[in-house]
Formats: sequence, structure tokens, C-alpha cells
Amino acid sequence: MSLTELHSAAELGSHNFMQHIRSHFEMPEHQHEFYIASALKTVNFDGTFASFERLDQLFTAFKKQIGTQATDFIEDPLKLNTVYLISSYIGQFISQKLGIDEKWQSFAELQAHFVKFRDRPNNFVHSYALNCNDQIILPLHYVAKHFCENDLPLNISQEIEAIILNYQITFADKCHKFTEQMHDLQSMYFKGYPLFCGSAFQNLVQISDLDHSLSSLDRLDDLMREIRQNYMVSIDKFLEDDAHFFFILFLSSYVGQVIAEQAGTSLRWFAPEQVNQMLGQHIPNALTTCRIAQINASIFFVTHHICQFLFEPVIPESSKQYVLNALQSIKASSNPIYLAEDTQKTNSNLQQSPFYEALYHAGQLTQFLLLHIHGVVPRTSSEQSLTPTSYPPGNTFFSHMEGPDGPLRQLDINAEKHPYNVLGYEMYACLPHVRTDAISLHVRNYGEQPMNIHLVIPFFQVFDYRGFCILQPYFLSSDAITSKNLPEIYHAMGAFFKGIQDSERNRPAASQTWAQYYKPSKLPYPKAMQQNIPQQVS
Repeated sequence: MSLTELHSAAELGSHNFMQHIRSHFEMPEHQHEFYIASALKTVNFDGTFASFERLDQLFTAFKKQIGTQATDFIEDPLKLNTVYLISSYIGQFISQKLGIDEKWQSFAELQAHFVKFRDRPNNFVHSYALNCNDQIILPLHYVAKHFCENDLPLNISQEIEAIILNYQITFADKCHKFTEQMHDLQSMYFKGYPLFCGSAFQNLVQISDLDHSLSSLDRLDDLMREIRQNYMVSIDKFLEDDAHFFFILFLSSYVGQVIAEQAGTSLRWFAPEQVNQMLGQHIPNALTTCRIAQINASIFFVTHHICQFLFEPVIPESSKQYVLNALQSIKASSNPIYLAEDTQKTNSNLQQSPFYEALYHAGQLTQFLLLHIHGVVPRTSSEQSLTPTSYPPGNTFFSHMEGPDGPLRQLDINAEKHPYNVLGYEMYACLPHVRTDAISLHVRNYGEQPMNIHLVIPFFQVFDYRGFCILQPYFLSSDAITSKNLPEIYHAMGAFFKGIQDSERNRPAASQTWAQYYKPSKLPYPKAMQQNIPQQVS
């Protein structure tokens, strides 16, 4: 069946056209039906975000060599097919990364089910739309725009990222993913992406140089004073706009992240009903409490501070003072995070370290667990999780089907009198700048040089739109004795990396997960955390 026949069939009631067009393009005998087919083949739509970054390059080269297209360019059947094809790949990617079924709807279906489409024109960009849990996305609009216009503020991969982030922000309440929502809001503002409801005060944010430093809090206050003085008719009027609500969340997320970065510790965001359960006390559900930060083990009502600054007749406290007070309260109980650095080249005495064997063993266990996360047979569902696994001296990995609590107690007891032991399982890493999946390793060294550290390897799942990627590990002490030995443990961390590398060295390339996917620069840690190196305590 030719593409024209396939499209005709779709108009008669088959809405599989947007899905079938991809397989149609993959058949060499049909590629003559597409405009710039050879160039599209070089993009290699392989289901990764990188393929759309390659599409950005195609559009740049196309406009440079051929120029922009007239708005009626889709009257050419070959060009029309190409727009459909690219839009189909975009819809497939967005659906997969959001974990929902790919659902295309015709204009007639949109008009029948959505009031807002009853006044829309029956034109090309509305002919097929992607329905993501009743959030309607128009990929045809984005693709046609990039063929026809120059000097667009976002390239097409950025448009796709903005769609995904907007969806995650919209459905965060339903999924209880408040931490991700707060991080996504910062991504949207700092990348200049438009929020679904409009990005309030985007220009003011861009000129405020908000770099998460303590000094940036003065500039943040200047921004909020500008809003108080020039944009605030009344509080009620201000809050009528959904964009202003999300702007308050953005400001709150920024201040919370500055606190966590400066403290070098974890950050989580909760709704009031969750904190009710944690604290055993009633917290009203109001604007001032709609997002509550847990930084290390302390609770902070950051949104309350933002609302006071914006709405109170007299500003009670600067943001810098608020953050300094928070840091002071965290300091007494804080357990700082340290980045794990590969010290193989800088520590010539690595193998003489009393912690070498335990850390090397931790690296071997990491490689074993990575094979189960993204090995030869990658995961098929984001709900899959590792079976907790311990790796005492020897060559045997022990699975613990009952969960991690029992084996953690076994690590404490050490009934077998092991010189060292490692337990690994899966968790979430709640860092100041990201919440993501992670391998959690409890690494124990017994005897005269005890060590009890929590070593965490964050990673993006294959289901994440950014693609599978292993980020830089970090570690923290789990007891007072270990804290005294942290400088030596820090410099011995090369043993961990060596354990991974040695375990992979003789494996087939497909099994060398660390070598292929370890990208420490993919999402750099905040500068304050990069500079946090354990110091010798006398």
C-alpha cells in the first residue's frame, strides 16, 4: 500500500496512520515518497533524545542550504509526508518517555471530545494531535514551524523537552512527584522554556543572574521587590493567574536548592498532607504550605518565606538571612555529601589503603548490579527494581528477596566475621539539583580500620527522556568513627572505580555498562558540592 492509500484509509476511520508511517518509511521501496529522505535516514530516529538533537542539526543545515519553506509547502505530497513522519517520531518519543500509550486523534475527534477545539480551524496543524492523558500536543505545528521560520527561540529538541517537562509539572500532584516538579520548574525557567500556563516574569529571572550562590539571594530579593512594587495590584488579583502560582513555586524551589547546595546535603519536597504524616501534626493546606522542603533531616516552609516577602506589608526577613538561619539549624545534624573521585592516578599508594579491598569489592558489586539494570537485556518497565544483593569476600553474590532491612542488620552484626562486606539495592537519590534513581551501596570494613559509608551511584533510567546515563557517585559517613577517616576514604575511592573497570575489562562491549554510560559531566554537581572535600580532623 502506498502512503497516499494509507492516508486515505486513515481518513476513513483508521487513526493508525501516524503510527504506521514510521514503519512505512523504514521500507526502502517507499522512501521515494518522502522529501529529503536521505537526510532523514542520517538522523537515525532511534528513540533517543540525541536523535532529536541530530534533527536540530538537519534543520539548521536545511535552512542554510535550501532556506525556509513557504507556508503552503505542505501542498507538495512528499513534503507533507515528511512533516507527518517527523511528527510521528516526536509523538512516539514523548509517549514512551511519559510512560503512556501513544494515542493520536483526528481533528474530528478533538472537536467531539474537547470544547476548546470547537472553535479551532480545521487546518493542517490540527489534522492529527497527540493525546497525553487529555493534554493535547500538536507535533505537526512544531515541525511545520521549523520548516517555515527562522530565528526561533527554541530548536525542536528543546520544544520536545519543554513538552515533557510541562507534562511532568502538570501531573506532579496526581503522581505525588513534588520534588521532580520543583526541579522541573527551575529547568523551565533557566532554559527559557514556556510553561503551559505562561512563564511569569521570565525576563526578570533571566536578567537576575540566579546562579545558586549566597550572593544571588540579594538579586532574588531585588526581583521580588520589583514585583511587589510594579506588578502587585492586590494579592487576590495576583493569584488569579496560574502562572503566578507556579512562579511562587519556582522561587521556593530556588531558595530550597540554595540551602541544600550550601549545606551539601539532600533535598526533598513534600505536600502538606505528607508532612502531616511525617510530623504527626496538622499542617493546613494553603499557599504558604503548598510545598515544604526537607533538607537533610530538617523541615523548612520555604514557600511561606516567599509569600511573606511578596505579600506582607513589611518584608520580615531577607532571603539571605533566611538561608543563613536555615544553614545554622542544619549544621548541628548535617551529614555532608562528598563526591566520589577516581583517585587511581593521584594516589600512588592506593592498594596500601586499609579500605582498598572493601571499596574494590563495592566496585565489583556495582558492575554486577548495572548488568541487571541496563545489561544485555535492558529493563522493560520503570517499575522493575533490583533485588538487594550482598557481596562478602569471595566470588559469590547473595540475593536477599526479603528486602534490604534484614541484610543491613546482618552488616551490623557481622556474625560471619568478614573483614569487609557490601550490600547493594535500589533507591532514589535526592540531591540539591536532581532527584533520580540510584544504586545504594552500604560498604563496611571491620577490624582495626572500621569503615561504614553509604555510597550512592545516581543514574537516569532508560525510560528517562535524557536516556540511560550513570552520574558521578557520592558518599557519606554512617558513623562517627568513619567521619574521622573520611579524608583517607576519599583518597582511596579510586579502588571503587578500579573494581568496576577490572570487572568489565574482559567482558563483551555490550556488557561494559560503566564504560559506555558513565557520564559524570552530564549533570554536574553544584559548585559548592564540587568544592566539598573532607578535611582531616585532629
